[in-house]
Amino acid sequence: MLPVAALLTWVAPGLNFASWLGSAFAVSVETTRAGILVAAPMLLLSLVADELIPALKEVTQASRVITLYAFGSRLLPLRASIGAALISTAAALAEELAFRGTLQTGLAALGTAVALPPALAAALAVLVQALVFGRLHSYTDSPVYAVAATVAGLVFGGAFALTQNLWVPIVTHFVVDLVSFLVCHVQVAALDEAEQLALVETDVPIATALRLTLGPRPAAPAKPTAGELPVEP
Repeated sequence: MLPVAALLTWVAPGLNFASWLGSAFAVSVETTRAGILVAAPMLLLSLVADELIPALKEVTQASRVITLYAFGSRLLPLRASIGAALISTAAALAEELAFRGTLQTGLAALGTAVALPPALAAALAVLVQALVFGRLHSYTDSPVYAVAATVAGLVFGGAFALTQNLWVPIVTHFVVDLVSFLVCHVQVAALDEAEQLALVETDVPIATALRLTLGPRPAAPAKPTAGELPVEP
């Protein structure tokens, strides 16, 4: 995204870091609450989406693979919470600054520079950045994950366009990622060894990439029964 930022800054020299944050940027209880409120329906939809849209099961599968590699196969709430918070913070800050702050702001400025009405320029900027965001989140063979990410990008971009405060989509992004990671961690830990191994060995692109990069991730060994417990001498 840095080359894109440089190009947009050259085309629209009035852009700077402050403009990427939004003209109404503020970190406060109210803006944080606004971000959480935007996240709430997204999380609610994600919890029922598998039943409503069977194709989204592929998204859930990819998310579980990522979670298994990130937090392991056992239920470890504290470690998972800390790890999820760190990853979610990094993703929310970096991706919102890159896609909404830099790309969306730059595209909107470019649109007005070529005499588009401001409202149209802003709408096109939201759409284009969401498409780019979705394309770069193509974690499955089918386009379903990219489509889901594009919808999320539209929500994040719309929140930024309406509030002109990058803190709002940052909070939304953080909350969505954090809750999604923790829900997936609980779901993965509840799987038996065979199900976890099947998850690791699935052929979705993100699983293949993780296997090649990090190697196979062992599932949690079965808990010994009372008769199998070692006897102290």
